[in-house]
Amino acid sequence: MECERRKVYVEVNVTHRPDGTARPNSIKFENDEIYDHIEDEVNRKLLGYAMGKLSVREREIVEMRFGLAGGKEMTQKEVADFMGISQSYVSRLEKKIIGRLQSEIKKLG
Repeated sequence: MECERRKVYVEVNVTHRPDGTARPNSIKFENDEIYDHIEDEVNRKLLGYAMGKLSVREREIVEMRFGLAGGKEMTQKEVADFMGISQSYVSRLEKKIIGRLQSEIKKLG
């Protein structure tokens, strides 16, 4: 039986905590399709955790805008019409929500 050797490039972004410990924020595998699913799964879990910290309304906006939870992507105008608010308000909420998602993911580090 022959074994095939392949080189894999792995990039790990780490956050150093005040107590001296470190925690990976993200892991990226390059040049190897076998590991793509691992990266995708880690990202899905991070996003799922962060989404769980949002209010129901915030979660609905993200799901509609980005086609999550099996839906199709909607424009800000479509979300606004559906929710009975203005497109500019959806834009402001979206910016705030994305900031909260990023903050929640960073807290994991």
